[in-house]
Amino acid sequence: MKDPFQVPQYRWLYSLLLLLFLADLGYSFVQYYHQSMDGDMAWCLMPAPDVQAVFDSPLGLKAITEGTPYANPNRYVSHASFRAYMLHMPLGLQAFVSPIDSIYLAAALAKTLIHLALVLLLATYISGSFRPGRWDFMGLCVLLTPFFQANGYRHQMGIVDPATTYTFFYALPMVLLLLYFWPFFRREFHEVEFKIPVWQAGLWGILAWMVCFSGPLNPGIVLVLALILGGRKLLQAWATGKRGAAWLRAIPRAYWLWLGPICLMALYSLYVGTFNSMAGTEQIPLVERFARLPEGLVNLLFQKLGFPILILMLLINHQLFYRFGAAERQKKFVRLSRLAMLFILLYLLLLPLGGFRIYRPLVVRYDTFLPVTLVLIGLFGAMSHALWHSLSAKQFRWYVPPLLVVAAIFTLADPPGLERNACERAALERLAQSKAKVVPLPEACPVIAWETVGDATLSDGPAWLIHRWGITEQKILFYHEPAEKP
Repeated sequence: MKDPFQVPQYRWLYSLLLLLFLADLGYSFVQYYHQSMDGDMAWCLMPAPDVQAVFDSPLGLKAITEGTPYANPNRYVSHASFRAYMLHMPLGLQAFVSPIDSIYLAAALAKTLIHLALVLLLATYISGSFRPGRWDFMGLCVLLTPFFQANGYRHQMGIVDPATTYTFFYALPMVLLLLYFWPFFRREFHEVEFKIPVWQAGLWGILAWMVCFSGPLNPGIVLVLALILGGRKLLQAWATGKRGAAWLRAIPRAYWLWLGPICLMALYSLYVGTFNSMAGTEQIPLVERFARLPEGLVNLLFQKLGFPILILMLLINHQLFYRFGAAERQKKFVRLSRLAMLFILLYLLLLPLGGFRIYRPLVVRYDTFLPVTLVLIGLFGAMSHALWHSLSAKQFRWYVPPLLVVAAIFTLADPPGLERNACERAALERLAQSKAKVVPLPEACPVIAWETVGDATLSDGPAWLIHRWGITEQKILFYHEPAEKP
């Protein structure tokens, strides 16, 4: 169909889409603003002794040379960015808002910016270029952003974690990963020549290190993507009868140059990750971990309507695409769909190898499933985008209402949650107004913690952080009074 943005009388469409996108993004910001502080904040920001080891050895060399495990030795980038942001941004915002408001505002801004970055990157991957002034690019943003659930389906398909710590540990690394692999995707699926100027080599080297040292998921994803990108070239060359050096030359020189170093760094990061003290002692056999994976997937995919609706729309798009899509686009999306499914399969098979965590008894959870969630959402957006440009004007008018229904379902399923941090706020107000060194809290809710505390000495970390943010004039310990028996 003809591009409506190129027709003057339809330029209102872009303005409407932009307004819808900003409204949805603003709604998400309000949701993020009313989320509580998480229980790992003080542990990471003080930092605790085992986290300090991460800052002492950004490359994880301390774990190898001393042979002593410590927390997250291959997560320096996430820790450093989180600590730099959450220790300083609230203090900067206090020029405009109160100290208590500043911490929630800082967390909401970080989540919203990461949310925005992921939506824009997905839209760029799908459309082939970063052109937010086009109607179809903005349409993609409107289509994708309802899937970013702050409440609603968050336990199944959460992307931006309600815990600010884990937004920096999971969603932010995905931003870095998408930035690094953009030139490869653009060459493979948009047929734009691979161009990274030599003078940018150093910057790309730094980005590669940031990708691999921002957590345990990215190194495995890097290796899976490299295997898919390189393996596809090798299989094509083998099918044409190439062998030996000619077979290896089937992988473009740019791939060797830019994939080789990041793969070596990913392997090193995975090795460093074996010294992670957070792995715990409660391990179960590898066979049992694989046996639990199907149950975890069923619970994740079918516990609520989020994933079933997304999968149904993928199937509908698939059928529409094969009926109305242009032949050239059909070939491209057959390849894209197959590679996406291959990535999902390989990634899920790698998950049990990462060890067992008591808080993830079925191995897979919304946070470890995040790469798959982004792939499925991206695939849905890509097929929808292709259909927009393949359908006739009449067919397009029939296609838009189902998309609006999906967007409405996800938006309505994601309530504001304006009361989520009300109890914690009340406790912080009580601490801010107190002059005592130890304060009992009647509110039965955690304060910058996962659980309430009955012993004031257990509040030392949160108390330090509350004072560091300027909420209290001195470090004030606190404890929660036991609930009165009826």
